[in-house]
Amino acid sequence: MKNLSVNEAYEILSKIQKIPSKEIRYILAFGIGMPAFPTDQHVKRTIRRLGVLGNSATEEQISKYFESLKDIDHRKLYVAFRKLADKICMARKPKCLICPVSSYCHSVSPSVEYIKVRK
Repeated sequence: MKNLSVNEAYEILSKIQKIPSKEIRYILAFGIGMPAFPTDQHVKRTIRRLGVLGNSATEEQISKYFESLKDIDHRKLYVAFRKLADKICMARKPKCLICPVSSYCHSVSPSVEYIKVRK
């Protein structure tokens, strides 16, 4: 598998029944070391909030976009987005005030704006 392209390896694994696209990308990125970008609901939420691909971007679209980027470590990028999603950009109460990328964010929490104005 290591000698194949990401697309070829993806096609082979996708023929195995009941393996979701996201899981195939985990296998390719973390199991084989290929430049694949798995996208789960947490990473998708963070990417959407940052406005990278818009609010309607699917997990598949996000994965393909990041896989198209060359000369980056896709695994490190995924882990960075996942840590941001888990520790700061949480679903219900994002910690926008301590977010290192809040100045680029399209979805800073309205309560954060209130706090900023009030100070």
